[in-house]
Amino acid sequence: MIYRRVIELRRGGSFLDAGTCHGFLPLLLATAQPAGDRSGPAVVGLDIEDLLLQAAARFAEQEGISGVEFVTADLLGPRTESLPRFDTVTAIHLFEHLDSDAVDHPIKEHGWSWTVDGSGVAGQRQ
Repeated sequence: MIYRRVIELRRGGSFLDAGTCHGFLPLLLATAQPAGDRSGPAVVGLDIEDLLLQAAARFAEQEGISGVEFVTADLLGPRTESLPRFDTVTAIHLFEHLDSDAVDHPIKEHGWSWTVDGSGVAGQRQ
């Protein structure tokens, strides 16, 4: 249900799933894109756990799924500052793992804004 709702709410062509874990949502979104929209990594899954992302990337390669990229980084770390802007950003089941100071950090330091609806939390860099 959550992934269906994300697909309904998605806006624009670029998408970041922060705290992607196994990369299921980015893989699903990349396979749902029309073939003509797969010129580059319009869908990015970001997580701190490199082994999970390596497995997701191998799966994408084996299945011929293009238009998806996996980035190993701490959402609150400096490496995310070099990421491009995204039209849609999700952080599903991520914030319960962070304390309130950690959630405020990306807003104050990196220009992120967070919104919550019935399906979870979405963020956007301003």
